[in-house]
Amino acid sequence: MNLNGTLNQFNFTSLPNLISFNINNNNLNGTIPSTISNLSQLTSLDLSSNFFAGNIPPKIAELSGLHILNLFYNELDGPIPYQVSTLQKVWYLDLGSNYLESPDWSEFSNMPNLSYLSLDHNILVSEFPPFILNSPKLEYLNLTGNTFQGPLPVDWSKLVSLKDLRLGQNAFTGRIPPELGLLSNLQLLELQMNGFNSTIPSELGRCTNLTYLDISNNSLSDVLPPSLSNLNKLVILAMHHNLLSGEISSNSIANWTELVSLQLQDNSFSGIIPPEIGRLTNLKFLYLFINNLTGSIPPEIGNLNFLTELDFSENKLTGSIPSTVGNLTKLQVFNLFVNNLTGTIPPEIGNMTSLKVLDLNTNQLQGEIPDTISRLENLQYISVYTNKLSGEIPKDLGENMSLIDISFSNNSFSGALPPKLCCATEAYNPRIG
Repeated sequence: MNLNGTLNQFNFTSLPNLISFNINNNNLNGTIPSTISNLSQLTSLDLSSNFFAGNIPPKIAELSGLHILNLFYNELDGPIPYQVSTLQKVWYLDLGSNYLESPDWSEFSNMPNLSYLSLDHNILVSEFPPFILNSPKLEYLNLTGNTFQGPLPVDWSKLVSLKDLRLGQNAFTGRIPPELGLLSNLQLLELQMNGFNSTIPSELGRCTNLTYLDISNNSLSDVLPPSLSNLNKLVILAMHHNLLSGEISSNSIANWTELVSLQLQDNSFSGIIPPEIGRLTNLKFLYLFINNLTGSIPPEIGNLNFLTELDFSENKLTGSIPSTVGNLTKLQVFNLFVNNLTGTIPPEIGNMTSLKVLDLNTNQLQGEIPDTISRLENLQYISVYTNKLSGEIPKDLGENMSLIDISFSNNSFSGALPPKLCCATEAYNPRIG
């Protein structure tokens, strides 16, 4: 459907037995009329993905038989009326993606049948709404993208059914409550982009059904608790942009074999990259950049056949680039810049045929750029400046019509610039030096 107009002239009294009113994903606008309360037998009301504006009418509470109320993605504003909480049969409530403001949460009744509650992406500024904590059937809670503040509550004992908890992009502060470890059914936990400044509670290791954990962009500190190794169902793990330190546990890495994305960048992790990283054969994204990691790149990295992006830049890595990187035929981004890597660029790099970005700048690499690099037909960006490279630049590199940005400066190259690469310099952004 592609309905337009408003509901202001709609005769709701003519449909006394209607049980489902679903007009989502249209172009309806105006306000939600209070007369909608005349649909006294309604069990499902879905007005989502329209352009309704104004307040949610308090008379909506007269729809006492409602099980589903979906007002997601409109332009509704004003405080959420407390009368919504008197809809005691509602199990699905979505008021997300509007311009709704905080009510007096103390006026809200408990909603014991709630299974799904989303208030995300509104203008809610308050502490955590206390009525939520008395929803024993709640499985999905989304408060993302508001300005909820203060500490998280500690009494999560009645929310043992929770599977999906999304509290990211708010202004929560203080510690991550250890009591979250009581939520044994939890599969997804998002706490990113808040102001948490505690350690990571070891109790999170009890949430063994977690597949998605994002605690990035906070001020979390200290080491990773060993109990996190229990989270062997994790598919996404994001802890980046914190103040975490210590070593990356080989025991944890060895157990996280389901991971597709591992993001530990922009912390203060030290020690080596565990060889057990090679067991994470489902990985597509591996980000360890901006840490204090030392030692060599483990050759086991070549086991990660599905990897599309690898970034170990801005660490203190030493040793050579392992030849096993040639196994990474799906890799598109390969960043090792600003380390202390030595040795030569392995010729096996020519097998990385999906590569678009190769950045090895600011290391201690020696020898020639291998001719095999000319095989990388998808390569758009190559940077090897500030190394100890020598010899001639491979002549066939100029044949690559995908190249956009090249930087070879501050090395000891000899010979002439390949003619086609030289001609391309008018269109590209070269730094040959």
